[in-house]
Amino acid sequence: MQLAPMRYVKIDGTAVGVTVASATEAKAALKELRHKKQEIKFLRGALLRRQKAARPEPSKRKRPVSLLRRLWRGVRAGRGLDRCYHRVAQRA
Repeated sequence: MQLAPMRYVKIDGTAVGVTVASATEAKAALKELRHKKQEIKFLRGALLRRQKAARPEPSKRKRPVSLLRRLWRGVRAGRGLDRCYHRVAQRA
């Protein structure tokens, strides 16, 4: 994306210089700086979206089911705790 040309402001790295001869030009220079700030904001957003799209999706690790979760599933399924625990103890 091409940035708009500037009449009053010169940006060199992090240094910003303004050359004006009147109050009207100074007002226009401030407006120009605000506009440039918005342009850079949109460029950064577009760049971040492109970087995010280029990143690979994080892989989801499948954790083994915990003892408490297996017990809870057994209780919700209508089995008694002793029967559910007996099965878990046999697996281990």
